[in-house]
Amino acid sequence: MALRPATPQELEAVRAAQDEFRVYWESIRPLFPCAFEGTSIDIDALDYLDYEGLRYPSCGQAGASLVWGNVIATQMPFRWFFDEDLGGLVLRSQVRGLTVWPFGRVYESQRSAETQFDKYRRLSEWVVLQSLGLHLVGDEDRPRLLALLGDQNPGLAQFVEYAMGRLRALREGPG
Repeated sequence: MALRPATPQELEAVRAAQDEFRVYWESIRPLFPCAFEGTSIDIDALDYLDYEGLRYPSCGQAGASLVWGNVIATQMPFRWFFDEDLGGLVLRSQVRGLTVWPFGRVYESQRSAETQFDKYRRLSEWVVLQSLGLHLVGDEDRPRLLALLGDQNPGLAQFVEYAMGRLRALREGPG
């Protein structure tokens, strides 16, 4: 796998997507402000657009992937890299090498029946859970992690607990 740190020119796609979403967001007279600067509010805005069935700006789902990825890069110990094999941007953790492909994750989420709402929040929860499991984050990261999980009881955590219970039952069942 040929990964290298993303160049400023390659990161321009992230900045351009943020700018497009910022302008579009202001044009729809939103319920809450969002500057698309890599905070959990960006996730709320993306989920709001989906919930209300509103279109994305012209950068589309690819731009939404970059906006979501920028939240992960800003709030978690991840940095943007360019993957030569994919020909595009990925996120890579600074330790232990967890890689997140924002385009792939958003593509799957948008076409999945796993959840109807809060798709970007759920994607963020997955990255938080993976990072916790791999010891990529510590107690000092708690405020940022909790912000990514939101104020509500994380739906993904309940889903994982349920799935783990079913897995235990399969392993313990007749066989």
